[in-house]
Amino acid sequence: MNYNEKIANKYLLLNLHLEIYKKLYEEVCKNDFSYSRAPNSRGRPYQSYDFINFKGLRWSVEKRIKDMELEKFYNKKSSSFDIGCNFGFFVNEFSRYFNDSSGCDHVKEFIEIGKIVNRYLCKITKKKLKVNLFCKKFEDLNLKKKYDFITSLAAYQTTDKYQRGNPNKYFEKIDFFLKKKGIFIFESVSYPKNSDSPDFANKKNSESAYNKIKKLFNLRSVEEKKSGQYYRLFIEAEKK
Repeated sequence: MNYNEKIANKYLLLNLHLEIYKKLYEEVCKNDFSYSRAPNSRGRPYQSYDFINFKGLRWSVEKRIKDMELEKFYNKKSSSFDIGCNFGFFVNEFSRYFNDSSGCDHVKEFIEIGKIVNRYLCKITKKKLKVNLFCKKFEDLNLKKKYDFITSLAAYQTTDKYQRGNPNKYFEKIDFFLKKKGIFIFESVSYPKNSDSPDFANKKNSESAYNKIKKLFNLRSVEEKKSGQYYRLFIEAEKK
């Protein structure tokens, strides 16, 4: 890459960040339940993405993928779907390693961010990365396509007003959209083990998710990991 290309890419990245923060500002202004308003966020975005040098509260998409060992599922002949995809960072990263990558989120501005990032990645990589983003709650989504790889990463029983509360509907729909022998990855929201904590309900929700997943899928691995002062449940499962 020559000097002029480096300068051009630098300005492309700067413009990308400006576009992202503009959408985040629009979202926080109109959404009383915006994550950026939560005390623990301290005004920071939720997702991080090293490839575009974007910092948020959680580990970067790349680090989370490595921690969950998801690279082993990369396949250029397969399709992926991320539920509650937030800024679409996982969807965009997966698009580099799957044939096509899709996701959904109910927040319009987040979906727009995902599309902006996709356009940037296509320019930088000089590849047509197939990304489909739907501005809908997963429960309201109707698709004809089925997928080889589906993720629900801290997307079940979220703390905003769109909290998903029916494990039967949620996980049965995932099973329906998953191809035969397809892989499902579940990450719970964080939860405490102290029953006196106001967030203890998150632990109960994680347990109900585990029980439903165990009935519907073949479990490949189940692991509880520390997440700050709390914990998260990680499940790798396969369609029966």
